[in-house]
Amino acid sequence: MIRQKLEMADKASTQNVLHVKPDSIEQLKDVLEKAQQGNRIAIPTEGSAEDAWAHRISPEEKITIVDISFLKKDDIKWIIHRFKKSIENNPPVWIETFRNWGQTQTIPVIASVPTTLEELKRLLKVASEEKLRVRCAGSGHSWSPIFSDRNNLLIYMENIKSDYEDGSRIRISPGTVNHVDIMTGVTTRQFKDFQLEKKLNIPANVILEVVQMISVVATGCHGVGYDVKAPSDYVVKMRIMNAKGNLKTFQREDNKMFKAIQANFGCFGVIYDMTIELKQQDIVKVENQYQN
Repeated sequence: MIRQKLEMADKASTQNVLHVKPDSIEQLKDVLEKAQQGNRIAIPTEGSAEDAWAHRISPEEKITIVDISFLKKDDIKWIIHRFKKSIENNPPVWIETFRNWGQTQTIPVIASVPTTLEELKRLLKVASEEKLRVRCAGSGHSWSPIFSDRNNLLIYMENIKSDYEDGSRIRISPGTVNHVDIMTGVTTRQFKDFQLEKKLNIPANVILEVVQMISVVATGCHGVGYDVKAPSDYVVKMRIMNAKGNLKTFQREDNKMFKAIQANFGCFGVIYDMTIELKQQDIVKVENQYQN
């Protein structure tokens, strides 16, 4: 008789347990709302736990066991859901698989292309709150794993507007004749065309014309010429936005600190622009002489 009563109690308890396994944030919201409407206790678990809970409740209790394994499996989707909500999707963010030019790096990332300083500031603030690492990418020509970490934030800076008075992205620095301000996103080809137009010259640069000039500097590319310095050595000023959204200015007069800034690999924040010291263009005459 006692055994029969226990079996009936176990059966009633089992009937009061509802096990659900949502596959998305939207389904999870729907499950929780229905549990609340039905006066059910929602218990989140990873994997099935129905049998374990069935023997720990009274016949009067109604429980919904919610398997939230998908949150762990699709962690990046959960992160971007919160991210979009925090920044109101301005600027837009999305999930993509980043691949570098050489196809040696394949990384799932949260990506964004800010167009203003305010949008950049908003991205960095939310990334800091979410404890995400932030990296920027240009044309992706590096072979090394210097891009975003898996499931973290990757920012493309080619479309960000400058704060220069004339709205340009590259200019002669005010009050100078051979210092050039270069916005992030400016390519080496655009920089080369500017040098030809202004009759200025950087002693060493890379051969590629599709990479971004700030990326060349930030990664310490050596350029060409055995008797000249690297492009980063000619940088005299750099503006960088840190994780708090503050735009900091670093100059050559900062001595030892600036040595680290010149080729910083993004470790100090997101580079907004830089100033490079150039020299006047050399005009070279070439004559070919042939002996009889």
